[in-house]
Amino acid sequence: MRCVSRRRFGLSLIVAASVAGWACGNGVTEPPAPPAPVATSIVMGSGNGQVWVVGRTLPEPVTVRVLSDDGSGVGGVAVRWAVTAGGGSLSASTTTSDQSGSASVSWRIGPTPGLDVNTATAISNGLAGSPITFTATGVNPLTGNRWHRVASMPTSRSRLAVGVIDGILYALGGVTPAPEVCSLCLAVLATVEANHGSQGWYTVAPMPTARAGLGVGVVDGLLYAVGGENEVGPPYPITSLATVDAYDPVTDTWRGVAPMPTARSGVGVGVLDGLLYAVGGYNESGAL
Repeated sequence: MRCVSRRRFGLSLIVAASVAGWACGNGVTEPPAPPAPVATSIVMGSGNGQVWVVGRTLPEPVTVRVLSDDGSGVGGVAVRWAVTAGGGSLSASTTTSDQSGSASVSWRIGPTPGLDVNTATAISNGLAGSPITFTATGVNPLTGNRWHRVASMPTSRSRLAVGVIDGILYALGGVTPAPEVCSLCLAVLATVEANHGSQGWYTVAPMPTARAGLGVGVVDGLLYAVGGENEVGPPYPITSLATVDAYDPVTDTWRGVAPMPTARSGVGVGVLDGLLYAVGGYNESGAL
């Protein structure tokens, strides 16, 4: 019995030693970890161009993103923040980007009302795009309950639609007088003009389809132009559209998306829980 036990014990040691020798000496190693991404640029994220009551914290934090050459976020990068005009304060003077590359602070704007009178900067030394400048407009609820004329659009237009992304106002389509055609003629517009406070108006990429009486909605940072009509009078025929186009302000490009089942002009558009709703309107068949 003792002899059998020793043999078994000896065999166990041999097997264990063989396995260990195979694992250590036959090249079974963990694959090397991929190189950590290197931060090369900083870009504006969200929260720019907000309008809020003077002396109070903006409803949305101001955010930047730290990116590598391939556009992926880079974490662990220090971002310095500072108020540069208008007074007020920030929740931190330095933050560190998270795994997605985002870094943000809360901003309590100063006591002075006015368009873009508050500015703050985000700085990350050595990165392209630094510094990033944010603006905010303060309003006084006691004295600011009034209308002010601001810069006019470059193109006069009616039956247009408007939408807002990151504090930028977009004016889309509509009609404008076309006296070169006839005294009562109207031209349907595909042009899109944008306005960001003190930067004034500028032109962005036109819609693929000229249209008036359209609706506009914003979903996930994209501006959707919905329906409308692209022929008006006189003698005022109606050619309603089912087409829907999406505008990406980051790339300044449009792309067509799935059309509506029903063509419609004068359409009401709303967004709820990330879904775009097209309501009512009219087409060649009448009111919808």
